[in-house]
Amino acid sequence: GGRGGSSGGGSGGGRGGEWSGDGFSYYSPLGRTRSEVLERFGMYADTVLRHPDQIGFLAHHPKALLTPRTLIKASIGMVYGVRDGSKFRKSAEAEFGEWTARIVAGEPPGDLSFSQMLRGAVAAVNEEDINAPLVGEGAWAREWTSVGNG
Repeated sequence: GGRGGSSGGGSGGGRGGEWSGDGFSYYSPLGRTRSEVLERFGMYADTVLRHPDQIGFLAHHPKALLTPRTLIKASIGMVYGVRDGSKFRKSAEAEFGEWTARIVAGEPPGDLSFSQMLRGAVAAVNEEDINAPLVGEGAWAREWTSVGNG
């Protein structure tokens, strides 16, 4: 056994699956860059945050940004250990810190863009690091690359 499988919904599920409009199928990040992975994650996050239930919740509770905060933490983890990773975190947190004020001021929560926030944060990171292909170590990485998913 190993990791993988489809998370359901979406074209190209299973190993090596890709982003689809209705879901985020599992895919191997090996051989992709952090920038590419973050771009895909931003699309996923925008889909999550634009769900009608999430929009309604954020509109009524603009200070309770639990889901966006969780997504921010995950994205920060994707740049852990790269040069200028702290600049990514500071940029993302600064933009995110304005979301409550923007919602309270009347901006519809559905107009907030997680992917745009990530693009700004990516621009703050060392370009060589953020655009270097990801490589894996250990059995999990060997399994992925041995079946042509890397």
